[in-house]
Amino acid sequence: MRGWSQEDLGRRLGSNKFKISRLETGEQKLDLELALRIASEFEVSLAEVVAIGPASGLREDATAYTPGPNDPLARLADPSRKQALFIVKSRALDEVGLAPGDVLLVDCSASAIAHPPPLSVVVCEAVNDDGTKIPDATMLRQFVPPNLLVTNSRTSNASPINTGTANVRIVGVVTSRHHAIGTTFRT
Repeated sequence: MRGWSQEDLGRRLGSNKFKISRLETGEQKLDLELALRIASEFEVSLAEVVAIGPASGLREDATAYTPGPNDPLARLADPSRKQALFIVKSRALDEVGLAPGDVLLVDCSASAIAHPPPLSVVVCEAVNDDGTKIPDATMLRQFVPPNLLVTNSRTSNASPINTGTANVRIVGVVTSRHHAIGTTFRT
């Protein structure tokens, strides 16, 4: 594309021709940070780079949870205290006990977001350069100070994300999780 060699592209992306070659042959997976640099260099959306959609390379780990009228979890979140509910959709953090279907109580206050405790579970989202949320890109990660977000899974670990360089923002810190059987575990 654009007549650039692998070496040219690697240099423009802050990488090298060997990594570009391994990406092209499928020997290495594309991490979010490099995908964001590619999107910026080619002036395209992240969705175009990672093919978000039916052939998505970026999966959504959680979505907002809206309890029904008789749902006992409805009383958990207090919007006036900047709390929200999310439901787990993936196994990104199964090693810390999160499973698909678990409902998470999340502290979305500015103070929680600014100072997540080490190894806390956070809800984060990929954003475009203008700060708008990328659809279907809400992720669950563990926070490793000062800027690292990691998965902790037996089967589906993803590349670490550096919040200092990637277009990812933390939107909340998980304060409790509720399993389908109604048992509560504190984090």
